Amino acid sequence: MRNIHTHIVHPLEEEVVSLYENFPQCLDLSSCSLGLHPWYLEQAERGWEVLQQYATYSHVMAIGECGLDKVSGTPWERQQQYFQLQIGLANRLNKPLIIHCVKAYAECMAALQAAKVPVVFHGFNKSIETAQMLLSKGYYLSFGHSLFREGYGDILKQVPPERIFLETDDKTDISIEDVYKRAAELLNFPLDALILQLEKNYQNIL
Repeated sequence: MRNIHTHIVHPLEEEVVSLYENFPQCLDLSSCSLGLHPWYLEQAERGWEVLQQYATYSHVMAIGECGLDKVSGTPWERQQQYFQLQIGLANRLNKPLIIHCVKAYAECMAALQAAKVPVVFHGFNKSIETAQMLLSKGYYLSFGHSLFREGYGDILKQVPPERIFLETDDKTDISIEDVYKRAAELLNFPLDALILQLEKNYQNIL
């Protein structure tokens, strides 16, 4: 069961561990993503230098999570600067982007016009209108704990299976197995078939 985004280090090949600091830790992981998170840009100049070095490793599967967050205390111009730099890095390395977006979908989508690689919006928990807006651009949506909210299955059902990923993010009270089982239940989809579909999705973005 592929976990496209987790901050909890697991010794499993199916876990894509997201690192926003201590990038050399990626050397101990079988697969990961690296990015400058909009919450943590105090030392971004140094982080950017190190990110460029370690992002070239083959087991670094994606750039991110990166993006824009209007709730964060990080200055907006600084967020935009490093988001744009990471879009360029992903393009140069031909690696997908994993996006963190809070109350900034229009701005994220404007910046992502420059992206030439697959884009995954992680931790998606918004409306079907927002989902359709992102899907219209060819982006992928990754779902996690939002699937356990009352009524959220109606949104999941309207997303094509070939555009879905599943994740645990930083949650320790649910496993990726829980998320897959919940998604299969909501979609009325055999669990084995869902696992196969999401593995195809993963291969398609690499």
